[in-house]
Amino acid sequence: MAINGIGRPALLNTKYFQRTLKEAERQILLSAGDGDISAGFLVVLDMYRYFYNRGYRPGMAIESIPATIMRAVRRSDIKYP
Repeated sequence: MAINGIGRPALLNTKYFQRTLKEAERQILLSAGDGDISAGFLVVLDMYRYFYNRGYRPGMAIESIPATIMRAVRRSDIKYP
């Protein structure tokens, strides 16, 4: 299913994807990657993996992430590329 009805649904064997970033999305990836959008994308993937392994699932409210996990993130438990 496409996010927010944008684009076409992805295939499970997709290796590459291309989309136009909104300015806010671009800024988030730049910030996460310390100025490198590609590195920022990898950081966002690492963060999702981290939260998923601790119980977060698609469709859950971000507010459902317990404060203890957020404290762990601030202690840099996530390894950046």
